[in-house]
Amino acid sequence: MSDNDTRLTAGRIGIDDDLDKQRMRRARLSRLERVEFERILQLPVMDYVDHERFAEPDVEQVLFAPAQRLPMPNCDWYHPAMEALGDTRRRERMVTPVLTARQEKALFLQFNYARYCVAQLQRRLNDAEGSPREARELLFWFGMVDILRDMIVRYNLALVLAMARHAAASKLDYADMISRGNEVLLHAIAKFDVGRGFKFSTYACRSILKAFSRMGEKETRRRSAFPVSFDPEMERPDPNAEPIDLDLKDRLNDLREAWRENSPDLTPLERDVVKYRFALDDDGPERGMTLSQVGQLIGYTKERVRQIQLAALAKIARTLANRQS
Repeated sequence: MSDNDTRLTAGRIGIDDDLDKQRMRRARLSRLERVEFERILQLPVMDYVDHERFAEPDVEQVLFAPAQRLPMPNCDWYHPAMEALGDTRRRERMVTPVLTARQEKALFLQFNYARYCVAQLQRRLNDAEGSPREARELLFWFGMVDILRDMIVRYNLALVLAMARHAAASKLDYADMISRGNEVLLHAIAKFDVGRGFKFSTYACRSILKAFSRMGEKETRRRSAFPVSFDPEMERPDPNAEPIDLDLKDRLNDLREAWRENSPDLTPLERDVVKYRFALDDDGPERGMTLSQVGQLIGYTKERVRQIQLAALAKIARTLANRQS
């Protein structure tokens, strides 16, 4: 949306007569508005959490009254706090204001009413060609959904960091935890029913912790399938590692055999990464290369090499598990 559209949409949080007049304009849609309108109609009908108030005739005046208006919170603290997660000596102060139960209920009702309006207009306009007024109505409420979702996310970002700290003992990668936590937060926002009387933080925190628990279980299975005497990144030796036993040698032999036969159907790039990282080539070095060394060799960044390695190991793990079953 343009800056003008955004200001108009944001202003709708406090509805007045002038906005109603602007919304009812019958001028033809611009080319960009038409493209966005057609795109929205191609999307699945928007999901929403229904509420009895949505059927009331004065619902917009009640839900979007000036008294219900909330400021967009400042989240400049988020990135410094996220980077400090791994340092137990530091605790960044999270300055996001906490919503009262009444404010939280009003915000979620606004969010779901906007989604309700989008869904109703999608159904109506998919069956018949709409007027410019109806098209702008759809564009308006679709923009409101984005603004209100963003507002809810900003008010609750601290939940993800708090749960990541709570699960810090799981030895999961912090970046992966934050990424997964943010995904779960968005899903929780979409599914939360404020009409049941619970606080959103209670619902979201349980969902985030469950996601972290599943990540930990998956990581445990991966490590048990590929035990090595290096840390997960193989960037440095593990001083507490025990000598390689016969079972580990058997697993490494299984890994080498799967790589040679390419039974997991690895791509050429995945085969090269696994070969260099685990020194699987008899003519190569005896010790695996680091992520950075492999990246320099094949022309990729260290992070991209790590992603390719994880995808390849997941394929190999599934192949080996199928053999044992």
